[in-house]
Amino acid sequence: MKFAAALMVLVCAGAAFFFLRAPRSILHRVNVMVGSSPVSVWSWDKRDRSFTVIVLPADIAADNSGYGRYSLEALWKLGFIDKKEGLVLARSLSDALALPIGWYIGEGDQLTPTTNPQVTGRNLISPGGIVPMLLGRRPANIPLGIYLSLAWALHRVRPDGFRVVDLTDASPVVASETLPDGTVRQFLDTQRIDVVLAGKFEDEAIRAEGITVGVYNTTATPFLGTHAARFLSGQGVLVVAVANSEPQGAECTLEGRESALKTKTAKVIVELFACRLTPTASQDRADLVV
Repeated sequence: MKFAAALMVLVCAGAAFFFLRAPRSILHRVNVMVGSSPVSVWSWDKRDRSFTVIVLPADIAADNSGYGRYSLEALWKLGFIDKKEGLVLARSLSDALALPIGWYIGEGDQLTPTTNPQVTGRNLISPGGIVPMLLGRRPANIPLGIYLSLAWALHRVRPDGFRVVDLTDASPVVASETLPDGTVRQFLDTQRIDVVLAGKFEDEAIRAEGITVGVYNTTATPFLGTHAARFLSGQGVLVVAVANSEPQGAECTLEGRESALKTKTAKVIVELFACRLTPTASQDRADLVV
């Protein structure tokens, strides 16, 4: 009895902690990377409770701003070496897919080999996986509230609400490069990815608003504007301009009229890039300027 009571207290305390730290999000999707081989990214549409799963081979390389270009498998391992667990790979895939991936889950410091990543993902994101996650037996950073919502939605998802984008034959989304030792390496090509994933993760409400957005890079980091524009376009934002502007620092600002700053488009931009709102009396370049 004492053990059961202690376990209940532990679960309740863990639940309270995870619920309190779970951020409120205006984004219509929750995206989770599952640390298996092949790697999969599970995208849950909160509006209709459908799932879209992207499956990628673990030996394909991806870029990471802090580490360089490594295979997905190596990026998972690097995360554990640097005490960041799955965040390194999750952020790499987030940049490659232009999809905000905040959460990850796996079974250890190695990607779990699987012949069916759909089954592996369902096993990891399930009511039975709550206790191992709370006890730290599985590497994960998913707040319990989000985890429970995902597990419940996945348990009840209809067959027509579950879609798989199988890229294990990665030829449509990769480019090749020759390394100094003469070996050829394939890596995720963002332009090709954008073509394959076009429209699959858009928020229809944002598209319906029709708010035009201009993205201007005011930092010394090259291609930052293009990088931001990819994320916005993936959400359904109508990006009409991408350019460099006079350097002003690294802080993100969102300019526009009061009415434009109150739209869902503006709220999504603020959440994605932690922008400071700057109301303006008029805006000639676009309805909103990032």
